Amino acid sequence: MKKLNKNLSHLRIQWSHLAILLAGIFIAGFLLFKGVTWLFHDPYAAYQTYKEDTKLAGEMKHTTQKEKDAYFISYYYPAFDIKNLDSEITKYGKQHAVPLKDKNSMHYVSIDYDTEEIFDTYISLVFHKKVVDEEDKVLQQEDTYYNYDKKRNRFLQVDDVLRRDYIAMMKTKAKDAGIKENLIKKQNLSSFTIGKKELSFYVEGKKNQKISVPYKENKKYIALTNKNIPSYYMKDPITPAPQPKVEKGKKLIAFTFDDGPHYKNTKEIMAEFEKYNGRATFFMLGQNVKANPDIVKDVYKRGHEVANHSWDHSIHIAAQPPYMKKEDVNEEIYKVNDAIFQANGFEPRYFRPPFGAINQTMKDVCGLDMVLWDIDSEDWRNHNASIMSKIVKKNAEVGYEVVLMHDIHEDTVKGIKQLLKELDAKGYQFVTIDTLIKEDPEYLLNPKSNLIKPSTLK
Repeated sequence: MKKLNKNLSHLRIQWSHLAILLAGIFIAGFLLFKGVTWLFHDPYAAYQTYKEDTKLAGEMKHTTQKEKDAYFISYYYPAFDIKNLDSEITKYGKQHAVPLKDKNSMHYVSIDYDTEEIFDTYISLVFHKKVVDEEDKVLQQEDTYYNYDKKRNRFLQVDDVLRRDYIAMMKTKAKDAGIKENLIKKQNLSSFTIGKKELSFYVEGKKNQKISVPYKENKKYIALTNKNIPSYYMKDPITPAPQPKVEKGKKLIAFTFDDGPHYKNTKEIMAEFEKYNGRATFFMLGQNVKANPDIVKDVYKRGHEVANHSWDHSIHIAAQPPYMKKEDVNEEIYKVNDAIFQANGFEPRYFRPPFGAINQTMKDVCGLDMVLWDIDSEDWRNHNASIMSKIVKKNAEVGYEVVLMHDIHEDTVKGIKQLLKELDAKGYQFVTIDTLIKEDPEYLLNPKSNLIKPSTLK
């Protein structure tokens, strides 16, 4: 019996030693596991997260930067193999994937993105940037929007996606969405995305101030040109001939032609300008646009400028009472833009008031820049090539730059043939209003010149 007890006691000691040994092995293993985990743990993992399901176009790239106890930067971005777009994305990275300048303590910069390609034409890209400190307090948060047209090879602004009197339309939508109407200005509508069914605007770039513009319900306001997007021009865009380069030392002059287009004269006038590598601006009446859509398309395609001169040149728009009501003035202006857009997919940006008359109603309605003139050839009065030529040359010599003529008169065609030859010999270059504004804004946009009246609605 004593021997049995002694054996049991010895056995208990062995099991105790074994338990201690197993516990030691477990603790050692646990510590080893924790050590290995700590060794390979990424302390920045939480700041490198990204959304997989929002990257629907482009090849995802990722870079990181870090400075101990100073900052960590995680930057996800797409690559498209499109020179202009990739260049802009590189520029964004240089400006935004950087540490805060005024922050000396540890902070984390995380940049992710959403992107989508729409009908093999448009690319919509949004960068989401967030900066936090060690306590995860948000120091900075912002979204940056890019929209790119692959077929026209350019970035899109609000005027490229919405047309007509879109400011009025957006104010109505803002009111319905509980957004202040006075925030609806062109400069506050630069943050938007292009979708397959709608445009989404974020007023002032704020996510909680979203306005949706479904294509189908807002067809007349859509400026995008694609067969899959409801608009007044559901075709591929026409690419106009490029504007001739402005030659150094040349005196610039813009010839403008009102009341057309004319089925015959407009073509002859364009051909005459092209002999001198020049371009002209045509302020068209809507009723003539409707009658000659192919001429409108040809003017645009050849690189001449298409502009608006009202639907039927009514004297009651602003020149003589009884003056039209707002809704009628709106129709006089935007019905023309509709007809031009239907012809060539281009939205005119300039409007010449009939008789050069402007009243408050017109200012309240017109979202286009209004263009007057400083040389009246009086071709509408004299119908004489020599007289109109003499008037234009005399005024051009003292520095006036915008000429008023009319392409509906046969004598004007004769006058242009004589006039361009003489002015070309004197060192003039013939340009559009748009080119002239870019080259000589000090003169054209000066209130004293009274030539260009920028829209107050923009």
